[in-house]
Amino acid sequence: MRDDRLTGLATGADAYLVKPVDMDELVLVLQRLALRYADFAVDHANEPRIGDVDGWHFTPDCFYLKAPNGIQVKLTLTESQLLRALLNKLAKICPYVELGMAIHSHPDDFDKHRVEVIISRLRSKVERETGMPLPLRSYRGVGYSLSCKTDGDD
Repeated sequence: MRDDRLTGLATGADAYLVKPVDMDELVLVLQRLALRYADFAVDHANEPRIGDVDGWHFTPDCFYLKAPNGIQVKLTLTESQLLRALLNKLAKICPYVELGMAIHSHPDDFDKHRVEVIISRLRSKVERETGMPLPLRSYRGVGYSLSCKTDGDD
């Protein structure tokens, strides 16, 4: 067990805890990691939102999308991750691979069909709950784009 702990720490682990975990040790490890990574905390205050385009409001750390008519839709983590990726390329095409990576698919193993299914379900959910289509365009074989235009898919 000692050798396993030393190997884990030597290969880059921040901590190596064994069962049963001592709660005091766990708290200290988490506090130490929180302090270490506090400098890397992301400030999303200046990130783009769909609030500047036709009244859609979405903040990346929030799991709600608010339509121009004021109705909010609760999003899943995966849906939020996809919207964030689309926002990073607002009004530009976001390729399937980037959308796959946004939902933590490995670029070599990502499934384009999975992205399409999630987008399709998101569109249906938003329109069903708000009565308004999400301003999302598909570019067949390439990816998707989030913009104020909702004149249909290509």
